[in-house]
Amino acid sequence: MERTMLKRGAAVVADSQPQRNPIRALILCGVFLISAIAVGTSVMVYGFRERALQSSTRELENTVLLLARHFDQQFGDFDIVQQDIINRFNLGRIASPEDFKLKMSGDDAHQMLKRRTGAFSHLGNLTLLDSEGNLINWSHGWPVPQVNLADRSYFRALKSNDAPDQKYLEAVHSRISGRWTTVLSRRLVGRSGEFLGVVSRGIEPAYSGGQRVAGSIQESCFCPEGRLNACGIRPAGKPARA
Repeated sequence: MERTMLKRGAAVVADSQPQRNPIRALILCGVFLISAIAVGTSVMVYGFRERALQSSTRELENTVLLLARHFDQQFGDFDIVQQDIINRFNLGRIASPEDFKLKMSGDDAHQMLKRRTGAFSHLGNLTLLDSEGNLINWSHGWPVPQVNLADRSYFRALKSNDAPDQKYLEAVHSRISGRWTTVLSRRLVGRSGEFLGVVSRGIEPAYSGGQRVAGSIQESCFCPEGRLNACGIRPAGKPARA
């Protein structure tokens, strides 16, 4: 009798204990596993993003450094050519823009410009503009085409700014070749400091280290308006189209 009572009591106690649901446990395990996978994936994506940003930053810094060295060399070579032009034609002794146009529009100046670009094979076309923006000579073909570039931003800036040793760099759409060109330009002054015109050179991608380097430079260092905002070179404004 006593044994029967003990068995019944044990059964009642067993029935009163909550039974574990295996399906609920499986669901909880699945939710925990999915959460762990989501957290791990987020951490990995964040890490990949940070590494990609760091890599892009290093690439941009390298591109800017390459650009600085590249155009420093280009301006250095351009300074040599400009000084040679000034010395050969005694531009410092020219008294007026009219004399400058008369002296620099002939075949002698044209041949000299061609020789200078031949001495520096990486140089693009050299051009001479008078005080009104007219193309009076260049190093390409002969005769010189009748083109007026007075509306170019670099020409207006150089003409209006009488500070010495002004140099500008601008990306423009060439009205002669029809291609985008990087133009380096400098102000020319006469004996009394009057504005005579502008000497410039156009550098197409083929002259600037290939399409890949030119594309990287254009994407990394030129703003959407085409101005260069790096390397301490003063931008000349928006690129002008034909």
